[in-house]
Amino acid sequence: MITEAHIRRVFRLDYTDQLASYMDAIANGDLNAQVRAITAWRNTPDAIRQALHDCFTFVFATSVLHLDRDDPVLKGLPRPSVDKLFDAVVQRAEQAQIPLRPYWQAIVDFWQPQAEETESSLLARTTRFDGLLNGPLADGSRRRRSEPKPPRAPRIQPGPNLSVHAASAAPLTKEQVRAIWEAASFQVQQYGHTLNARLAIDHGLLGTNHVEHATDSVSEFVRQIGMRIRDWGGLGVEFHFCYVHGPGPRPDCGLETRLAMVIPEQLEHFALDWLDAFVSRRFGGEIARRAIRMKFGIPHRNEQRWTRHVQLLRWLCGDISPDLRVVVSGESRQLASLLGIRCETRTERPVLPARRMAISQTLSFQRRQAAIVERLRPLSAFADGAWDFIASGWELDEFIHRTRLRQERAAAVALIAAQWPSGVNLLQDARREHELAVLRATWPDDPRQQLRVKPLWW
Repeated sequence: MITEAHIRRVFRLDYTDQLASYMDAIANGDLNAQVRAITAWRNTPDAIRQALHDCFTFVFATSVLHLDRDDPVLKGLPRPSVDKLFDAVVQRAEQAQIPLRPYWQAIVDFWQPQAEETESSLLARTTRFDGLLNGPLADGSRRRRSEPKPPRAPRIQPGPNLSVHAASAAPLTKEQVRAIWEAASFQVQQYGHTLNARLAIDHGLLGTNHVEHATDSVSEFVRQIGMRIRDWGGLGVEFHFCYVHGPGPRPDCGLETRLAMVIPEQLEHFALDWLDAFVSRRFGGEIARRAIRMKFGIPHRNEQRWTRHVQLLRWLCGDISPDLRVVVSGESRQLASLLGIRCETRTERPVLPARRMAISQTLSFQRRQAAIVERLRPLSAFADGAWDFIASGWELDEFIHRTRLRQERAAAVALIAAQWPSGVNLLQDARREHELAVLRATWPDDPRQQLRVKPLWW
């Protein structure tokens, strides 16, 4: 009996089928299946190697570089096989601590057609490639095999474990609000970047309303989009974010995560396209698209940029307790009012993760300590109780001030290095280090002692 599969094999129309079989075997770490896929391919070794090179180049161009490749054959590759391979390479690159783009470029180069290929050399190349992608790393660890994803958790209605009046369901504390506000302030002072994008995850609608499901989903999303931002943006681009777990906007919403981040303007469309693909691949369905909502606002003027930044900060802190108060000039004032936050009061509150919030590595304690070592200690209007300045945008001017200061200091250090070059003799080296020490002693530890064009609150 002649079947469609038989006709496809005879006339070699099963090109994408063979590629998909090999991609699935690679993603699963199954060397036997890889060898079977190669040996069952009715073509010459040179043609098979060329086909694999074309396939990996196509996936690299479309999934990593996000280029528009109109290949009528390779565009027919099964999407599940492409996604499965892509996820496996992402996981391996992360374990090897190699950026995704150069890692995938190495895969493309590995299959580059060169000398004449034989059946034996192709088999040897197949086993070497499996070792590269699935073999032990330098530390002896191996890539974790792709495992079937657990079934999506059903939507969980608020019940005893979700809507309870308990300590773990309390609103944000003053310390938590201060941590969010100071992280965002440091972001602008240090990098000059303002928050411009928000993403809300309705875990009740998504089916991840349990604390464990919610934290895992958010961590995976942040990890994935951060990696994409760094790959798309190239050298020097970092991903700044802050997210907060809290109650959703509706009584039946349960748990919601609010994520505010910095998306470079030129990467906005990349991020939106990637989000749509990520949601479809991980959760699927129209409900997931309604449960995960991203909104951009990338204004061009500084005033608009700052307005958007403050709006997102207030949105992150929407779960602030209305009972928090501070003393201002001897008078007790509501903290939410001073910050310009409209309290979102709720009668029922879900149990929240013990760790209510997280910030990116770029805003971490270590980065702030590095700034202190640089004699550029971050300023905090919140800590100093300078409520008139809390949302004034002084951080934008502070970034300009610190950029100029760094340039002046670098020029002064370079001048001393030119006057007393190293390697001449020990006496000159000692003189150079002495001059550098004298120079650094003129840099005040307290940023309030630095000369500024515009005065601040002290």
